[in-house]
Parts: sequence; structure tokens; C-alpha cells
Amino acid sequence: MTISEQTYRFYNLSSGYLQRLEEAGWRPEYGAVLGALKGYQTPNGGAALDYGCGVGDLTAILSRTGYQAVGADISLPFVRSAQARHPHLPFVALGAGPTIPFGADRFWAVAAVNTIEHVATPAQTLRELHRVLIPGGLLAMTFPHLVSPLRPLKRFA
Repeated sequence: MTISEQTYRFYNLSSGYLQRLEEAGWRPEYGAVLGALKGYQTPNGGAALDYGCGVGDLTAILSRTGYQAVGADISLPFVRSAQARHPHLPFVALGAGPTIPFGADRFWAVAAVNTIEHVATPAQTLRELHRVLIPGGLLAMTFPHLVSPLRPLKRFA
């Protein structure tokens, strides 16, 4: 089994991770993404992709802020939860590989909140995210601080 297939399997079978996402609500990273979009002057009404959308909360925030938001995730349970939580928004289940099922130059903005560290092939994924951005579009990414001295104090189930 490839690393992509292992990653895909984990996120499709991890009910504990899904539960944590459903309970999380607002995250500071969402504010960082919205600030980047505002600072970059990404047009309201422009298409925005929430890559690694989890349960779709950022997708919903992007939509309420005026973007034509689409959420995408490799976890079918996450996508189903997003669809149930935000039935008026489009969500797409991705396959195990890095390919994103959208045409080139499709999105004004792509948000990837604490996502790239979860993908099996980061370089290929970044190429795909670049491919779906319009020329001059914005890729807004956040990463966890993995060397934080507080990290050992945090519990991950």
C-alpha cells in the first residue's frame, strides 16, 4: 500500500479525528486566512477552494464572506459531515492521489488550513493547488508549530 493510500485510508476510517473537527468550531487559523484574503483584495464573489476542508466550517465562513466557496477533502466521512452541517454549499470528496478534480485557473483563492502536513505528496499537492489558482491568485496556508515547547503538553487521540 502506498503512502497516499495509507493516508487516504486513515482519514476515511478515523472517527475520533472527525469528532474532534466537529467539536472544534472557530479556529484562529480561519482569521489568518480571512485577513490574507482581505489584504490581498481577493474579489468578493470570486471562487475560493477550501482544500482539506474537514467538516466545512471555513468553507461556510468563506461563503458568508461573499466568496463562491467549495470544500474538498480526502475523507468521505468529513465531506458527509460538511454536507450535513452546510447543505447549501458544494463539497467534493478527493481521491488518494494529489489530483484535484477542477480545471486549471478555476479559483481566485485556495485556503489550506493545517493541511499540507497531512498529505502524502506535498510537492505534487502544491503543484495541483497552483494549477487550480487563476494567475495572480492567492494560496493561503497555515501550518501547526510542530516544535512548540507546549506540544508535549497537548493530547492527541
